[in-house]
Amino acid sequence: MKKICMLALIFTAICLFAGCGSGNASDTVSDTDIDAVYSEITKSVELPEMVTLDEDRQFDYMGLDPELISSSIVAISGDSIRADEIWLINAADSSSAEKIASLASSRVEQRANEYKNYNAEVYAVIQEAKVLQRGNCVALFISPDAETMENIFMG
Repeated sequence: MKKICMLALIFTAICLFAGCGSGNASDTVSDTDIDAVYSEITKSVELPEMVTLDEDRQFDYMGLDPELISSSIVAISGDSIRADEIWLINAADSSSAEKIASLASSRVEQRANEYKNYNAEVYAVIQEAKVLQRGNCVALFISPDAETMENIFMG
């Protein structure tokens, strides 16, 4: 009887430990093909001349920590009168994606404050910005065509 109880206890412990993992399911989400998404956006939407930021400039300009990022495309309008921005970022994991989404929301607020009393038309565009997350991929779209970009991203 003692052996049966001991075996049952060992079996239960093994089952419990087998259920414990170091991550959660969303940490294993495969990366979104951000190059394909960006290409489709640039074919479908009329954009101003966009400047793509390298990793260092993403950190300096946007506060995006490279440790949080698996891959990224961050492009901003080269025309200072426009506030267009596109962020397509595959985060390293789900907690990184949450941090990046928070940074993106803060970025929208920052841009809105910059244009609020400067250019009402651009301010209205910023108010319609989209911060989206699909798995560990985070997107920010500031554009008059943000809704079209959202449809492409969510595809």
